[in-house]
Amino acid sequence: KKKPTSKKYTAKTTASEDEYTRLLKKLNLEENASEGQIKKAFRLLVKEHHPDAHGAGGVVLDADGKVDQKFEELRKTYDRIMEIRKSWFGAR
Repeated sequence: KKKPTSKKYTAKTTASEDEYTRLLKKLNLEENASEGQIKKAFRLLVKEHHPDAHGAGGVVLDADGKVDQKFEELRKTYDRIMEIRKSWFGAR
């Protein structure tokens, strides 16, 4: 079965090892982390940065007094890691 050659397809599903490693580092993981380790690290970080965990309407401020976007960044990072793993190793 041939893969579509559109830019959208290749940009979304093809990832370099550098991108994968960079994403794992955002979750404080090494490049040889298992899927279970990735999920565990994600859950711990999300729990720490979840807006509801901080009261005051869920608004979390960073050091500069701006709204902390860490929770959303973590979710996007995890989704991308899982997307890459699926394209590399197939659905599990």
